[in-house]
Amino acid sequence: MRAWMWLVVGAAMATACAHESPFEIVGVAQVRELAEATHAPEIADVIDLGGVDVPARGRIRPSGRDGVAVVGEGLWVRGQGFGRQPTVYVAGAVALVLARTADGGIVVRVPPGTLAGKQTLRVRTLAGQAQVPLNVRRYAVAWNNLGQSRWLDASDEGRGPSALAQRHSVTLPAISRLAFSSDARAAYVLGSDARELSVIDVAADGGPDKVFALELEGKPVWALKAAALAPVLVVLRQDDVMVLSTVQAARPPRSRPRPLPAEVQKRQPIAAAVSPDGRHLAVAVAQGNQVALLSLSERSALPIEAWLTIDDGMRAPPIRDLGFAMEGNVLWVLSGPLINEPNSGAMPTTLSRLTVQHSGARPTLKLHETHQLADAGVPTALGVSRTRPLPSGAAIRRPPSLARVLVGAQTREGKAGGLFAIGESGAMLVTPVEGRATDLLIEPQGHWAFSAVVSSTGASHLLWLRADGREATPQTLALWDESTVTTCWVEVQP
Repeated sequence: MRAWMWLVVGAAMATACAHESPFEIVGVAQVRELAEATHAPEIADVIDLGGVDVPARGRIRPSGRDGVAVVGEGLWVRGQGFGRQPTVYVAGAVALVLARTADGGIVVRVPPGTLAGKQTLRVRTLAGQAQVPLNVRRYAVAWNNLGQSRWLDASDEGRGPSALAQRHSVTLPAISRLAFSSDARAAYVLGSDARELSVIDVAADGGPDKVFALELEGKPVWALKAAALAPVLVVLRQDDVMVLSTVQAARPPRSRPRPLPAEVQKRQPIAAAVSPDGRHLAVAVAQGNQVALLSLSERSALPIEAWLTIDDGMRAPPIRDLGFAMEGNVLWVLSGPLINEPNSGAMPTTLSRLTVQHSGARPTLKLHETHQLADAGVPTALGVSRTRPLPSGAAIRRPPSLARVLVGAQTREGKAGGLFAIGESGAMLVTPVEGRATDLLIEPQGHWAFSAVVSSTGASHLLWLRADGREATPQTLALWDESTVTTCWVEVQP
């Protein structure tokens, strides 16, 4: 009798499995039961999933077929012969396998840093490999002080960013501040009233789309920063800081604000940067020309771990901006005169390299080197390289003049300016700029630098140029013609 019952149960389970939908995500135990591949894999289809979270259990929900794999987007690779533990490569980079489906398919996400343009998706097993062409897109977004935005296709094929067709069915929120998640699939947007944090699925079918909003109290926000290599987003307000986890990038949970230390508040914070690993927050203050290093590890507080005075001389230039290098233990600090500062005299524009040292119980900040940009004039923007450090023993050759940092500056009269690079051989003028460079960044591969530039008439454009020492003529893309545009910013997916 018992044996007969087990036969009935087994038959029922076999029938259920036979009718299991290919959209179903299978558990770990079922994956272990898959046989190893005995022949080379065959890829039948690659389906877009957008930037939504992939559940541990449930069903795959394809977002559509726009023919483009955006950096950070989920992909459902269907076919046969994938075996138990396939390795998936997107443009040569290993993609993390997020799930397996009932039909043996693989769910992966396009990893940050993937080269954009015409690439290849490859599945490899012990029995062989298969590949299909894949069109990868990396988004850049430019926005101005009026809240207007332009989403751009930031290609890695040497032609620079290009404007994308505007979507008429979707209205994206006005942008005051923007940051991308570390896995590149979401953009976090604050409006000028700071009443909500909008989450944009950048990999949505047909283009970026708002998918979620986190209510805020409307306190003024002076900085929005994301860690480059960790799921951490930091919202800096007048007297407190919100540290949000972006593991679930499309729906980040709300966190309790942590009070900004009184010592930092009273010294007037003016700039901030989050370390790539998301463990530290560096804050520059106006009074005393100092930089504070705060810990983000505690849930209810922001303890100060280190202070450093950059320059306490009578004619010391004030701090303007700062940014972490991808090594994590290097912090660049830009100092220089304000354009409207009276009697600035010969106050130099200075770039300081600080190191975060962990030799004791607490980390310390140390001034490692200083560069004076004698011809720079008034600094207006700072861009720090986003290239990841090479692993120990890597045999990859780098260009000899790879820029670590770029500085935008203009004359004190505001009539002309230029971009200056800090490389292994020191500071040098890269290109003159007709107008004022209001923002700068070096894209993830370290090949190109983007700069948002506003002319004296109010017209603005995006300037891009080589940042890796190779020869290339700087190029521009028109953004806005409004005379009321005074500042532009630019950001690019990791």
